[in-house]
Parts: sequence; C-alpha cells; structure tokens
Amino acid sequence: MLRYLVVFFAIAFAACGGGGGGGGGGNNNDAAAGGNHLYIVSQFDRAVDVYDIAADGSFSGPSRTIVGAATGLTNPTSMMVDDQGAVYVVNYQTNVVVFEPGATGT
Repeated sequence: MLRYLVVFFAIAFAACGGGGGGGGGGNNNDAAAGGNHLYIVSQFDRAVDVYDIAADGSFSGPSRTIVGAATGLTNPTSMMVDDQGAVYVVNYQTNVVVFEPGATGT
C-alpha cells in the first residue's frame, strides 16, 4: 500500500512540474520525476525502478531497473534526478551513488 502512495505522490508531483524527489522519511521507498520518467527507489530491493510517463500522464513499466552488486546500492533511502537525467541515490548513513542517464546496473 505504501509503495502505491509514493507512486501517487510522485505522479502528482510530476504533473505539477517537479524535477526531483527526496527525503525517504523512513518509509523505505522514495520517488522522483525527471523528464519523461518516474523513478522509484526501494530500500529492501536495493533497486531503482524506472517507469515511462506518457504525454497524457499515464505511465508504464518499469522500462528498466537499476539493480545489482556493482551499483553500490546497499541501503537506498532517497533520491533525486537532475536536469540532465543523472540519478542521485542516497544510501542510508553512508554515501550518494550517481548514475548516468539510461543506467541499468549490473
């Protein structure tokens, strides 16, 4: 249920012109909108799912997932997307991992 609330918030945020998200707030998920994509970070899955946003506001996917041992995602809690599409993910109390646009992980 909580994951769906986060998705709803991110879609509403994107519809209002938001370009980034943040502040996992202990909910184990966070979302950000950037360009034509909705990004959802999952702390327990150690992954970022990327959904495509259509012109009418609907979304599909995930079209790709940033996941895997080589990504450095150990305990992701929040994230943002910059104007160029780079994804910044915060690992709880350790570091920030930056992914280039189109990243999928390994």
